[in-house]
Amino acid sequence: MHRWIIYGEAKGGGVDHISGDKTNNRRANLRIATQTQNARNTRIATNNTSGFKGVSQTAEGRWRARITVDRAEIRLGNFDTREQAAAAYDAAALIHHGEFASPNEPPLCL
Repeated sequence: MHRWIIYGEAKGGGVDHISGDKTNNRRANLRIATQTQNARNTRIATNNTSGFKGVSQTAEGRWRARITVDRAEIRLGNFDTREQAAAAYDAAALIHHGEFASPNEPPLCL
């Protein structure tokens, strides 16, 4: 349905739901996107234990931030708090993913 709304017909190509809600097919919530761009606009994984995207705990108890850019993992560093790590992820997401960035809610780098 969303391809009909954005293209006016069932063409190939990708369509991204800006809000991440796949049931919201209003034209204002849709944009043309490559598969890579669409993958950037994801929600937090259901098995996430830190509560933040791009953040995990190290064996030493610190918090690691990392992001994937063009299929390569970029390590952003280890931090004392998970909020600091989340802020590092959010800043990197905005830099590397631009309008398709999906920072933590609310974004902690602002």
